[in-house]
Amino acid sequence: MHIIRKYRVSLFLIAAILTVCIIPLPETPMDDVPMMDKWTHFVMFGVLSLCIIAEYVYWHRKPKARDVVLGGMLLPFALGGLIELVQAYCTGGNRSGDVMDWLADGIGVLIGAAI
Repeated sequence: MHIIRKYRVSLFLIAAILTVCIIPLPETPMDDVPMMDKWTHFVMFGVLSLCIIAEYVYWHRKPKARDVVLGGMLLPFALGGLIELVQAYCTGGNRSGDVMDWLADGIGVLIGAAI
């Protein structure tokens, strides 16, 4: 229960990211912007990483580097990979998994953690 209390914003972001990445999306004029999908992944996972780390640091007097790396970097990166697998194999062709999206997730995680 303390995880829900301490990481409310991060859990909300995870739920929002899962929802946006799994549901079929209609075409929009933004689809014409080059690499828009990659930028979206970059921002989503950068903000998630930053948020997890910020909430962790807020709740712990002496943050441990290992916990920051595992929770704030490895967890979002693994979530990005899981989302790409779900898109590839569990959305009935409505979404497609893309390794480049996962790479954009990873770059976002690194930048978010650095901030």
